[in-house]
Amino acid sequence: MSAWIGIDIGGTNIKVAVVSATGLVLARGVVETRASEGPVPAFRRIHHAARHLAGRHAIAGVGIGCAGLVDAARGILRESPNLPAWRKAPLARVARAHFKLPTVLENDATSAAFGESFVRGTRGRDLVFITLGTGVGGGIIADGRVVRGVSGFGGEIGHMTVDPDGPPCKCGSNGCLEAYAGAYGIVRAAREAAVARGWKRAHRLSGRAVTARDVLDAARRGDAVGRAAAREAGEHLGIAVASILNLLNPSAVVIGGGVAGGFDVLAPHVRRAIARYAFADTVRAARIEQSRLGNDAAVIGAAMLARIHPRPARKTR
Repeated sequence: MSAWIGIDIGGTNIKVAVVSATGLVLARGVVETRASEGPVPAFRRIHHAARHLAGRHAIAGVGIGCAGLVDAARGILRESPNLPAWRKAPLARVARAHFKLPTVLENDATSAAFGESFVRGTRGRDLVFITLGTGVGGGIIADGRVVRGVSGFGGEIGHMTVDPDGPPCKCGSNGCLEAYAGAYGIVRAAREAAVARGWKRAHRLSGRAVTARDVLDAARRGDAVGRAAAREAGEHLGIAVASILNLLNPSAVVIGGGVAGGFDVLAPHVRRAIARYAFADTVRAARIEQSRLGNDAAVIGAAMLARIHPRPARKTR
């Protein structure tokens, strides 16, 4: 029975999975990225792990999801903040040299969007995926197909401007969604709220070690600073989702990523903003829901993207 290899490349670790034609993870593993060494040593480790994970499965292809600006047509990672030594790396070609199999390369959030779309069947054919992590990423699926745009960079939802007078974003602009709903944006809002309340020293959320999870946990307990930060993040996420609903009219907007574990705290503010800014018909047509695949979304999506380019199956070498 054929299966596909899904690879999710992060700055610290790389997830590797063997995935069936139905999107079931048959085996999974993790290898260190060791980003400073570059992609070739990393793919030696990936191939070694995949060979053991594959077992007797006939591997038909390899799908790679990688954070950063990806030229999917040419199989090149143009640049990635967490992988500076990988700039302009021909990752698809490097992978093919090891696996000797058809290989596709895609942005990790786009891969995750395709995974979430795949598991939803017909209800996932028009779907937008938003991943809340250190930053904010996204992927768009329209009529069952990935939307990449003319330059291949479609889906950069985190850099939608939700307030032109807002805080600086790491991309160099101001008021991006990421600056509000990314982990660093949530921590920034908590610190500013603490200072505004005169709690610069006394309040524990003003400390340097605070995380977005700490902030959202505090909000869940009713902490005023945590609630203020959650409200700011949720409202701006809701503004972005409202714009997405009005522009694309999807059947689902899926929220994933590490910060999505606190979505219950953000959700009331998200939904209020959506109700205010989105057309009622687009709201009725869409479900706003959390990821079904969790940390497996990108590896499953990458594997299923490889699957839609059928070639004769062969065992991993």
